[in-house]
Amino acid sequence: MLSGQDSETSFEYFRTDTGDAVRVTRLAPRGDMDDSARAGPTTNQIPQPPQQPQHPRPPSPQPGEPPHARKTDQHTTKPPASPRAIESPTWSTFAFIFLLRLVIALSTRTMYQPDEFWQSLEVAHYAVFGQGHLTWEWSNRVRGFAHPLLFSGVYRIIKYLNLDNSDAIIIGPKILQALIAASNDHFASLLAGRFFGRTAAKWTLFCTLTSWYTGYTMTRTFANSAEAALTTIALWRFPWRQLCRDADPTRPTYARRRFQDALVVAAAACIIRPTSAVIWLFVGADFAWRTRKHILRTAWTTTTILIVALAFSALIDRSFYKAWVFPPLEFYRVNVIQRVSVFYGTHPIYWYFLQSVPVIMGTFVVPFILGARDTLAAYSHSRVLLHAAVWTVGVLSLLEHKEDRFLLPVLPIMLAFTGATIARADTRSFAASLDNPTPGSLLARARLTFLVGVGILAVTNIPLAFYANVVHQRGVVDAALYVRNEAVSGAPMEVLWLMPCHSTPYYSHVHANVSMRFVSCEPPLGIENATSYKDESKFFAENPKKYLLSRYSTQIGNKSVDAGALAEKYNITLSSVAMQPETWPSHVVFFGFIEKIMRDLFEGSNYREVRRFFNSHFQLDDKMRTGDVIIYQRF
Repeated sequence: MLSGQDSETSFEYFRTDTGDAVRVTRLAPRGDMDDSARAGPTTNQIPQPPQQPQHPRPPSPQPGEPPHARKTDQHTTKPPASPRAIESPTWSTFAFIFLLRLVIALSTRTMYQPDEFWQSLEVAHYAVFGQGHLTWEWSNRVRGFAHPLLFSGVYRIIKYLNLDNSDAIIIGPKILQALIAASNDHFASLLAGRFFGRTAAKWTLFCTLTSWYTGYTMTRTFANSAEAALTTIALWRFPWRQLCRDADPTRPTYARRRFQDALVVAAAACIIRPTSAVIWLFVGADFAWRTRKHILRTAWTTTTILIVALAFSALIDRSFYKAWVFPPLEFYRVNVIQRVSVFYGTHPIYWYFLQSVPVIMGTFVVPFILGARDTLAAYSHSRVLLHAAVWTVGVLSLLEHKEDRFLLPVLPIMLAFTGATIARADTRSFAASLDNPTPGSLLARARLTFLVGVGILAVTNIPLAFYANVVHQRGVVDAALYVRNEAVSGAPMEVLWLMPCHSTPYYSHVHANVSMRFVSCEPPLGIENATSYKDESKFFAENPKKYLLSRYSTQIGNKSVDAGALAEKYNITLSSVAMQPETWPSHVVFFGFIEKIMRDLFEGSNYREVRRFFNSHFQLDDKMRTGDVIIYQRF
């Protein structure tokens, strides 16, 4: 708010729920007296004291106060919107967000992590077309089929329409994922609107649409992306007003219905990824305590929905495994008790808070910290939302295996607090610029500073998202699509992906009757001395030359290679040679990191380089994935 005064009037600016800046004019006391009062008292008239101004200043909303709790002057502002008007989806806005996410999904030609293909599309492709590779998680029934079921539905439609030999096999899942990503964006904005008002909702939508990490991950077919979208929808639908001090007791039916809807969506998120239960344990426990007078009704509703969700999940898994299984229990046994997940990397307990959150938030981390500080400084029911996010990150920090994308469900919460901070700065700077429109004035510069700050947030996120989606690690996807196009010609093909395991998409992109092999990386399941265990991929990474000379045939096309001579040239000792060495296929795909030894092997043979795809400018985690993606073919 901003105040001013001249000789006869005083005025203030404030922003309403709709985001309008309103100037409230207050007359000076002498302007509030009638004519007789100005003329002075008569014998039969007693002077009346000046009346109070007719347009009192509306109270400032407290941090986190629901927008409908504000009281505005009916003579100077529009009536505040009802809670339902603020919370209800705007389908025109959703359509715009969906089109934007669809463009991003269709233009994405890179790979982030193997799970976006191998734990979703590959499994769905296997279920529908009978062709695909199931990783160890599926052969050991560690994962549930609920998430791949979404894409198997898309594949079945494509198969029914006889479009599986077209680009629809690639585009179909992207359309569904764009819908999931748009839902996350839209309901994150609505969630912010419930807590912080319409201006915060607008800026939260800005944050979700420009966030580099949201743009990088939400249009990819991760289970984490679907989990994040469902969690955001459930949080928006949750009856947060019951957590306020002034909860409305006259609408129990409406609140109960919201509670049931939120639990159903939250249960769906837990079916997709059981770790989603972490955030709902906190939210549910807090809700049960604050509404403990109705604890039996809450427990009954929760138990009923839980039983139905478990039954539904069991039916989904039985349809895939052809047996009654309970993957969440197996997941806990394998990854927590047996600690198999440690095989794929560990991080210290503080890694999420000190490294992962700053990375995925990017430059938005500064306004997020300010928003969290303001929430903690004053009582607000938005504290529950902040505490739920901190609780979730804290519990996940106890697990040894950590990845940035595991925080996707709490990212919309953090962006909501970010949007609230930007909204407060927007309100202050806009009101200041109205009262001091003169260019160069201090308050006009405040508005300009705000706009520059918003621009910095955009330009530090959007280019990074573009680079990650279009440039970084695109060669592995291009190579898979090249193999697919070559297979369309009908010529017999055998492909060896001579790379660290799961470096490329597989049958979900190739979608052809092609024999393919790759370097495996099975974990030490059932092995007592797991600390000394090395999978095939690690042998390959430690010494690629020794791996190739000891595992593959010395007959390379029309050329016979002297393995001993090459071993002497590279100064390596062949302790053992495979009894039945693998034959060389018609196509070999590898990274530029091993290009030198591959040239030595193929020199003088009928193998020729046919394609080379740029992959990335750098690799932070695995040097074996450096360089271009190169394809050799036997002629």
